Amino acid sequence: MLSEKILINKAKKDKTAFLKLYNIYYPKIYAYLLVRTKNKELTEDILQETFIKALRALKSYEYRGKSFGAWLFRVASNEMANQWRKNNKTIGYGEDTILENYADPIASAEEQLLAKENTLIQNERQQKLMSALEKLSEKERELITLKYISRLSYKDIAIIYKTRPATLAVRLHRILGKLKNLILETYE
Repeated sequence: MLSEKILINKAKKDKTAFLKLYNIYYPKIYAYLLVRTKNKELTEDILQETFIKALRALKSYEYRGKSFGAWLFRVASNEMANQWRKNNKTIGYGEDTILENYADPIASAEEQLLAKENTLIQNERQQKLMSALEKLSEKERELITLKYISRLSYKDIAIIYKTRPATLAVRLHRILGKLKNLILETYE
């Protein structure tokens, strides 16, 4: 695969080359936005605006050894805030379940019952996790989403937040401890 710097330079001259960057970052940014908004249409709108703005700003973008993806996540985060201001809505975690049951209709009744039971257990765990996430601050939820949903590196997240990766790792470690305690409280 071509290096990010080469891809960016090619995309500046040939807009079709931007498609390679789009294909690399689309799934990660989509996951990040979907978890934050819990709304597919809103996510798609924000994502579209993010890549339109990125394409327009590409000519003036200067690669300085920092991840283009981190810059894109910053654009997406700003666009999400713009949408929130425009629509005067809270964008956050909803009550929707992420996991769905795709039981095989041909499976035996016992297998279907076990699948439903597993789905209920997963949904219960997921609801406890979502409830615990709601108790975190917006910044804490965003860090969790960037690291564990969008799977960005500490380095890329540090670029977004303009901090050091080590500082970010410590902050995430503390947030995970807090999240663990919040989840354990729901079992008491």
